[in-house]
Amino acid sequence: MDNWERILVKYGAGLLLTNFISQIVPLVNSDEKADEIEAFFASHMNHSIVMHLKLSIERIRIKARWI
Repeated sequence: MDNWERILVKYGAGLLLTNFISQIVPLVNSDEKADEIEAFFASHMNHSIVMHLKLSIERIRIKARWI
């Protein structure tokens, strides 16, 4: 989260960013982190990642329930 601006510069706002989010976000496995990610992206939302972000956060919550 601290490097969000650098990530945007490197990956842009298209498919590369979407793939980055889809690969990184599901590595988290707690509801608290899912809440933190949702709060972060609420203020940094990019319309191109909305669906992938929702799916990734759902994966986090499913893993948290399993744990």
